[in-house]
Amino acid sequence: MARTVALSPHTGEAIWLIQGRAVLSQAANNAADAPDQPLVNVELSPRVAASFARLVRFIEMHYPDYANGTHLNQAGSAAVQELAKIHAISPATAQDIAPRCFCGQMTVNDLRGQLATLYEQAAASKQAIRKVGSRRFAEFFALAMHRIKNESVLPFDNRIAEFMMNERGQVLEPTLVAREIISDREIAIEIRAPKDTAARSVANVAAELVARVSVLRLHYADAILVLPAEATEIAQAASDLWRTWLKFSPQQWCKMDILLLDEHSHRVISTQPAQAVELP
Repeated sequence: MARTVALSPHTGEAIWLIQGRAVLSQAANNAADAPDQPLVNVELSPRVAASFARLVRFIEMHYPDYANGTHLNQAGSAAVQELAKIHAISPATAQDIAPRCFCGQMTVNDLRGQLATLYEQAAASKQAIRKVGSRRFAEFFALAMHRIKNESVLPFDNRIAEFMMNERGQVLEPTLVAREIISDREIAIEIRAPKDTAARSVANVAAELVARVSVLRLHYADAILVLPAEATEIAQAASDLWRTWLKFSPQQWCKMDILLLDEHSHRVISTQPAQAVELP
């Protein structure tokens, strides 16, 4: 490989690395007197100096033996920049190729090829997750629709005149709307299919569901969440959040119902807020 990295004739390491250390040293020495002084060196522009300093910090944090002189670092700054991108996606891959990168055996194009492969793998993984999630939702949606329309699983079944689907897929509209027989009130029915073991935290999913119910209540007389029975932890977290967060009256705003369904069973969690404050 034709080497293009400038090396120190004294230490044999990359000159940009020495410059980056000098920038950080200067910044540390000047920090007390001028904390806002930019990272700069007489030989470098402020932009290049800051870039070298960031790369040195990256090596010190993740590959200290190549920063403190234990192992010779002959990688170019552009190569280390690509290694940092690889590390952000896959630390294990970066650890595997780092020795070859730092000894100059991998070109920038080699590293960019590795990065492109990781991007493709990540995209394929996300697509697979989306497909699994879509299939899971479709299966639960079909089950929920069948049971809601054919069995007495809703807490207000005896008051329903008809169900109306959200045919146009409008963002704020619920999955299904139930219209009551006598009052003509409309009740929003929101079908979701989260699971307790998903990558997103239970707290975040619960907060999203509570926010969704709150939005639906702005337009509909009532709202109910329909979740898979396996999402019990999420349902309980949403119920607890509703109880502690909501402080509004009138009374119809205070209660939140969550219907948990599977193929053979169902149950409703009804939650009142811990404190209901009368609005003026």
